[in-house]
Amino acid sequence: MDNTLHTIRETISYVSQYRGMRIVVKLDRKVATEARERGIFADIASIRASGINIIIIHSNPNLDSIQWESVGQVLKRRHMLDKDTIKTYIALGVIPVIYCDEVDGLKSEEVVANIAIDLQAHKLIFVTEVGGVYYPRDHLVRELNLEQVRDILSKKKAVTGSLRDKLQVAINACRRGIDRVHIIPGEEGSIVREIFTCDGMGTMIYSKKPYVEVRKAESSEAHVIAEILRVAIPDSFFALTALVEAIDDFWVLTIDGEPHGCLQLIDNPESKSVEISWLAVVPDDDTDALKSLLHRALNHAILKKRKIVYLDTAKNIPWLPLYPWFFELGFMKSPLPEGEKTPGEANRRYWVCQV
Repeated sequence: MDNTLHTIRETISYVSQYRGMRIVVKLDRKVATEARERGIFADIASIRASGINIIIIHSNPNLDSIQWESVGQVLKRRHMLDKDTIKTYIALGVIPVIYCDEVDGLKSEEVVANIAIDLQAHKLIFVTEVGGVYYPRDHLVRELNLEQVRDILSKKKAVTGSLRDKLQVAINACRRGIDRVHIIPGEEGSIVREIFTCDGMGTMIYSKKPYVEVRKAESSEAHVIAEILRVAIPDSFFALTALVEAIDDFWVLTIDGEPHGCLQLIDNPESKSVEISWLAVVPDDDTDALKSLLHRALNHAILKKRKIVYLDTAKNIPWLPLYPWFFELGFMKSPLPEGEKTPGEANRRYWVCQV
C-alpha cells in the first residue's frame, strides 16, 4: 500500500460514513458569483454523486439563477427559509440553492447556522475569501475546540468582521448538534478535500472527541497497523498473528478516528526503561504525528517511573535523526542500559532519552 492507495481508502471511508447525511455549505458573495470559474460547481456535483445531501446557501442577491439551475433548484424567495420545502427537495435528490441575508435582525451567519441546526446537518461549511482562522496573524489554525474559539474571541482584534461572526455562530451550532463547523478557502477542490480527506482545508471547529488522538490500539486495528508499517518502513515484516499477540503494547495515532500512525512501547521494569519499536506514520513525512507519538512514549515512561526511553532505527523509521526537534526532545546516541544488552551488543549504540 502506497500513500496514493491510502488516500483512496481514506476517501472511500468518508463516502461510506457521510452517505445520506446533510451538509450545509455557505458561499460568501464573491465565491458564489465566481463558483463556476473556481471549480465549485464540479465539487458540488461530485459530493452529490457520492450520496451526500448538500444544501447550498449564498449571500448574493444578484446571483445568476440560470447558471445555478445547472447545479440544483434555486428556491423562490418565499421558500428560502422553509425547512419542510428544503427537506422535500433533498428527498427528491435535488440540491437546494438558497439566498440568505439578514433576517429579523439576525446576521446571515446566524440564519445559516439556524438552518443547519433545523436540518440536523452533520457539517456546516463556510466557503470564504479568508480561508480559515489565522492566529497569530500569519499562522493558519487547523483545528479549534470551543474553549479555544472563546479564547480567541476574548482577545481584541484577534479576529474581526464576518470571520468573528462565523466563529461566534460556530460555538452555538456545535453546542446545538452540529458535529463540526469549517471555514475554508473558496478555491477548486476545497469542499471535496474538506469532506473526503483527513487533512481537510482551512479551520475546523468541533465540540466532540479530539480530531487527532493518540490512544491504545485495539485488536481489530492490527491489519491497519501492518499496512502502516509496510508503507513507512518498507523493509519491515510483522506477521499479522504476531501483531495481534502484541497488540496490548501498541498505540495508534488517529485522525478523525482513523489510524495514521503507530508505535510499540515495550516496558522493561528491571532496567527501568521503555523501548520504542515500530514508530511509523502515513504519510511518512508527517512530523506533527511523529512528535505526538514520541511525546506519548515519553509521557508513558514518566507515568511508569522509568528512567530512559530508547529506540533502534532498524525497527523504526530511519530518518528520525534528521529532524532537529528529535534532539530537542532529548534523544542522543548512547549504549543500551546494562539490563538491556545482549551478547554482541556491548558496543552498539541506540537513540536514548533520559526522562
